Amino acid sequence: MQDVNIYIETSIKGIQSQKAAGIYVMECIKYDGDDSKVVGTKDGLVCMKNATEKELVLELLKDAFSRFTKSCSVQVITKCGYISGAINKHWFLDWKKNGWISKKGVPVAYKEIWEPLSELLERHLVSVNWWNHSYSDIMQYEINKELQAWQAAAMAVRRDVLAEKL
Repeated sequence: MQDVNIYIETSIKGIQSQKAAGIYVMECIKYDGDDSKVVGTKDGLVCMKNATEKELVLELLKDAFSRFTKSCSVQVITKCGYISGAINKHWFLDWKKNGWISKKGVPVAYKEIWEPLSELLERHLVSVNWWNHSYSDIMQYEINKELQAWQAAAMAVRRDVLAEKL
């Protein structure tokens, strides 16, 4: 079974943001005895309006897991504790069995993302961990660059609208 690490970084932590971006890096690992070697990487970017950290991380995971062509052993590295608990403690499987209703009897938040993601997760051996990683700085740099470009595009549209009114 292929080993894969998925590193996730977002522009938001915990709260909702008007404009948010996140990046994942998928790292395929090959083992040769006691040594491991990265044999390939893929990445993806998701931008969202009025999103929470949980929602953005779920979208990043859905995008990343949709790229797999075979079952793998996957380690996800994210700082989102909600995702860690929901996957490591298999809450999403209980939610699915209960018609996407939580143990508290309320509808599961982000059901529309969890439903397709759960189908993808079930094909793999998945664990979620939290720690700093070597991709973090470059991923945050790319996120900031994307958010600046998004802001610049919004400003350009606003200038075009104002020019039309003059």
